[in-house]
Amino acid sequence: MKSVRIEFAGPQSEAMARRFFSYLVDGGLEDHLIQNLSGAGSTLEITDSHAGDLTVLFQCREGQEATGKTPKTRRLRAL
Repeated sequence: MKSVRIEFAGPQSEAMARRFFSYLVDGGLEDHLIQNLSGAGSTLEITDSHAGDLTVLFQCREGQEATGKTPKTRRLRAL
């Protein structure tokens, strides 16, 4: 497993980090990421996210390229 870390700094950074997280898991950004990063025999999907600590798990799978539809396998946990 590999990780990519995104940090927000400066005034209102906590609020901005929460807005980014919301955009990622509920605002459509995941659709763009999945569509653009899937390909060459692999697909990407969000399989878990946690709003409390602002974490998201992307699962890489072998298979067909993305069709433009976000897999509905996300399990979102409440704050």
